[in-house]
Amino acid sequence: MVTSQIKRKGFSLVELMIAIAIIAVLMAFAYPNYQGYIQNTNQARVKVQLQNMAINIETQTLNYKKVTNVPINKIGFNSEDTGNQNLVLFPATDALYQIRIEPVTSQGKIGSDSWELIATPIEGVSTISQAVVSIDYRGGVCITEESKKECHP
Repeated sequence: MVTSQIKRKGFSLVELMIAIAIIAVLMAFAYPNYQGYIQNTNQARVKVQLQNMAINIETQTLNYKKVTNVPINKIGFNSEDTGNQNLVLFPATDALYQIRIEPVTSQGKIGSDSWELIATPIEGVSTISQAVVSIDYRGGVCITEESKKECHP
């Protein structure tokens, strides 16, 4: 009687299916955390961008003697007329947010001593977060998501 000794190499189908199931369960737990990290990173990036623009406003205020004399193109805004005095688009380095300053005069200058920089997510680009980030003339940063507003001085 001849016995054949065939060496089995590789994995069985059942073993592969179990490994795939384990990976799928791990991904189900990890993906929401990953989305949260991405959202926090994007918000932190836009906060830094807004803080840099606020510092630029303060610097230009020293040059122009009064904040309402500062042209918005001196703080990084595009000087193109948008047809709306309260909305001026920032030439975004961050394509997820659209940044505007309120109020703006028809002459393209900051309209009041109590200005506010507002970063709004661009629709259809960012599916992760719809949080609006803003910074005001006092340096207070607010994050507004749906009906919840969280501000830090």
